[in-house]
Amino acid sequence: MIKSFKQKSNRKSNRHRNSNKKSNKNKQIPRNINEFFKYYKKFKISDKDYNDYKLNMNKVIKNISGNVYQLADNWFSQINIYNYKNKPITYLEIGAHYGSNLISVALSYGSHKNSKLYAIDPWIDYDEYPEYKDEQNKIYNTFTNNIDTSGVKDKVVIKRGYSNI
Repeated sequence: MIKSFKQKSNRKSNRHRNSNKKSNKNKQIPRNINEFFKYYKKFKISDKDYNDYKLNMNKVIKNISGNVYQLADNWFSQINIYNYKNKPITYLEIGAHYGSNLISVALSYGSHKNSKLYAIDPWIDYDEYPEYKDEQNKIYNTFTNNIDTSGVKDKVVIKRGYSNI
């Protein structure tokens, strides 16, 4: 699940192009966890494990500041979570934004105590993201606060910079 900045940019641009709503950088994140999990029956995960994940994420999402775009449950139907339940993972996320996906991966695929998750993002202005102009330092500070308060801080290594260096 490695995303380059170009891939992320195109995906976001397409989402905005296909939406009738205007972008709103101050948009409140949804507080109804069911919005994030309405398709869970497609996932390769037991109801008990899914409900445990849902309960954990519900607690975490209430405390996440910023936008929540994607969570690890997007991958449950593609990557069997049971292959990672009892072993540590090493995970790299390029383009971490507010950290919601990184946190959800840490709480699901990376739930083993020895898992290590790396986040690389320069948190700088890009022409492709005009709605975040002059907001990147604030977003970075929000990201670090989200990591600190999510309970996964000991597993996460943050690099503020480019992925090609």
